[in-house]
Amino acid sequence: MSQWQGPLGPEDADREVDSEIRFHLERRIEALVRSGRSRAEAEREALRRFGDVEGVRMGMRKEVRLRRRADTRRHAWDGVRLDAGFAFRQWRRNPGFTALVTLTLALGIGAATAVFSVVDHVLLRPLPFPAPDQLAVLWSDVRERGGPQDEWLSYANFLDAVEMTPGIEAGAVWGGFNPTLTGRGDPQAIAGAVVTHGMFSRVLKVEPMLGRAFAVEEDQPGGPNAA
Repeated sequence: MSQWQGPLGPEDADREVDSEIRFHLERRIEALVRSGRSRAEAEREALRRFGDVEGVRMGMRKEVRLRRRADTRRHAWDGVRLDAGFAFRQWRRNPGFTALVTLTLALGIGAATAVFSVVDHVLLRPLPFPAPDQLAVLWSDVRERGGPQDEWLSYANFLDAVEMTPGIEAGAVWGGFNPTLTGRGDPQAIAGAVVTHGMFSRVLKVEPMLGRAFAVEEDQPGGPNAA
């Protein structure tokens, strides 16, 4: 029974096959030399009897790699089985400690899952709008005046930026606020936003599921209120 030596790379397999082929050739050469052949004649005859050395080498390399790959899988499963048995025995000896460790792992996995869910929604997944890679947020850099690098634009600066920047197809302004919804039932705090009329149809390119988008006249000073 051969001893398992861990994962075998292509170079290791080649060395093992070459060593095996050299061993068999040397044994045949030595036998022919003992029968009275010269060393050169023995080498030629051994190669002739051996046949297609390169073909045998390629076949043996493939077989060795498959065998070692199977050994790797088998020993990996053996390790899992031994670890599971050890864990079960430890649990039977000290169930309280095992429960504490299990709870700690569960809390850690739950926290990691929650963090990944937030990162996935905020950073990894594209925004649920047509052409999300073309959406951008404009900020004002006011560090020369001692302010921050990313500051909200004034409405006048926003209008200038949209008008003077050729690459901007459409622009809109938004600001978050938290209104209180009243009417039927108890008052309820909701999340909302104040937007200009082009936010949905021109910038995000979406239409409301109910009702309509904002009209241009509703985006003027003193215009009618609309939600």
